[in-house]
This record gives sequence, structure tokens and C-alpha cells, in this order.
Amino acid sequence: MLPIASLLNGAYDVGDVISDDDQNMEFSYCYPSDSTGSTFRLNKYSGKVIMLERSASWWAPCFNSIPEGEEIFAKWENDNRVAIIHFLDDINQPYSCSQWGDYGTVDIPLIVDDGDGYTVFDWFENPNEGESIASLILFIDHTMKIVNIMSSSPSLIMANFIIENMLEHLPENEIEGCTYPDACNYDPDAIEDDGSCVYPEENYNCAGDCTAGIDCNGECGGEL
Repeated sequence: MLPIASLLNGAYDVGDVISDDDQNMEFSYCYPSDSTGSTFRLNKYSGKVIMLERSASWWAPCFNSIPEGEEIFAKWENDNRVAIIHFLDDINQPYSCSQWGDYGTVDIPLIVDDGDGYTVFDWFENPNEGESIASLILFIDHTMKIVNIMSSSPSLIMANFIIENMLEHLPENEIEGCTYPDACNYDPDAIEDDGSCVYPEENYNCAGDCTAGIDCNGECGGEL
């Protein structure tokens, strides 16, 4: 059985499995603008291999490494087995989510607001404990086990090596289904997308509720 760490006993370290409670914790996307307010949960990516980067808006080395990070994203963005996730802390000190995201290629990466304090940052052991370093890069396998923790952005070669090694350990029988988290029939266990994703109609959510307001004629999203 894999060791499942609890934050009651300290931060997660390499070899620990992130608990169900932490996987289910909700955060909000803050970039790009059309994702603002959407909910993020780590368990949506269970069954995939994950590279998770956590930064603070005032940490210049992270900001300056955004273009290099996008090389890693570009390598894996079309592989449904891989998720690249970016958390940002201390937003507007000085950079906003939009300024951070727009520094590189627009709309890349999706950025999650870490909320008050250093929630996700404090989940993990810091390799440079005691030093004033505000970045962590995590590699997490399909079982939510932590494979590697770094305090600086890896090179493209190093990131590819770690991700490819994690992919080699995926189950042989890949589960097919809808792999897009915004779809109504998203399957968190699916590794291979089978083209079955269903999305809500414009101005409606997956439950059929109007999300754009009803006008005087009773039309959802109408202009009257």
C-alpha cells in the first residue's frame, strides 16, 4: 500500500500520496479571463501524470522563466495523459494573474489562485527550507504519488525525462472516456479521450440552469 500522508503529520514529501481531502479541495482559476471563477480540484486529474508549478507573483525567477515553462507545456499540451498546472500566490504583489499569464503566450498557462496564505505551497516539503525561495515544482504520478519536488524550474530535457518515466508506469489498459474537465460528462478516470464529451448549451450550465440572466421575454441571455 502506498503511504498516504496527512498534513497533520507534516508536509508531503517524495513518495507520499496526496490525501483524498486535499485532492478534493476547491480552488478558483484566475487566468485566462474566461476561466475566472471556474473551480479547480486536483482529483480531476487523477489517472494522469502531473507537473504542478507553484509561484508567488513577486518571485522574479519564476516570472522570468515563464517562456521556458511554455516549452514544456507545448511539448505535452496535446497529450491527454499529462496535465500541466500552475498555482499563483500573493497575486497583485506586484503582478496580477493577467499580467503573469500574458507575459508569455496569451492564455498559456491556465493559472489557479492559491487563495489566502500559501495553501498548496505549504502542502509540500521545500527542498530549500529556510531560504527565501517562493517556487516549487512538483511531479505527481497517476496514483497521486509525489515523484519529485524541485525549488527551481527544470529544463525541458529534465521535465521531459521525468514525465516520460511516469508515463511508462501508467496502467497498460488505458481507460477511454471524456478527458476535458469542463465537459458535462467528464470522466476523471479516463486517460484516453474517446470524443464523447458533451458541453452545455450557450448561457446554460450542465444542469440546464440559465447562467446568463433571463430578460423581460423570459429568454436566457436575451437583451431585453
